[in-house]
Amino acid sequence: LAAGMLLAGYRGVIATMWTIGDTDAPRIADGVYSHILKAGKPDYTQAAFALHQAVQRLRLQGASFLSWVPYIHIGF
Repeated sequence: LAAGMLLAGYRGVIATMWTIGDTDAPRIADGVYSHILKAGKPDYTQAAFALHQAVQRLRLQGASFLSWVPYIHIGF
């Protein structure tokens, strides 16, 4: 799916390497979007860093390895 998004013209895609659970995905999404929308206007150039911060937050909260490791950013 991520490769298809890139092929369709998206410059960057956040994806997972395998199926994920419903518990942590909303926490990652909230973290990513809150960072991207921090200035009031979407800044998608910050997507990779936003994902990094969201994953770090999950790790620091003691989440298991398998709950935070599948998230990836592809593109630029």
